[in-house]
Amino acid sequence: MRYILMLAIGVFVLTNPHADATETSKASSVQIQVDSLARNIRTGAIQKVEILQISPKVTTGTRISPDLLDSSFQYKITISDLRGRAYQSSLASAIKATSVMPVNDSGDLRWAIKFYDGDGRKVSAIYLDATGDRGVINSTAVSFSRNIINWLKSNFSDALK
Repeated sequence: MRYILMLAIGVFVLTNPHADATETSKASSVQIQVDSLARNIRTGAIQKVEILQISPKVTTGTRISPDLLDSSFQYKITISDLRGRAYQSSLASAIKATSVMPVNDSGDLRWAIKFYDGDGRKVSAIYLDATGDRGVINSTAVSFSRNIINWLKSNFSDALK
């Protein structure tokens, strides 16, 4: 039985040569979005940032999605003008140092960071689970390195208890 399973997997891999290229392209695309966001923060193209949170202590009957977090957050912090402020450099550095990989499961989201340009248009959004290991960038489920959650917790955990 195990031999048949291994043979089936081998046939799938050999007959689907674009699978690796597609996954690599998707991973590269998401990382490019993260790098571009860090650059936009650093150059001042991102003016306003909203941070939303639903406490990890709150239990829910279902996983929290980006839409549910946007409509049901407990806490919201708005940085109305990020440019030239203390958070600009550290946020840009945290995002620049973040590596992401597409995954199938975004986790139970508890944090959101929404980024707006000078005209008030939403440019990007990052959603994170309580650990900061999984989440969503724009509409792609990803795994994260912990740079962003560490930035959030070090700057806002006292305000969001």
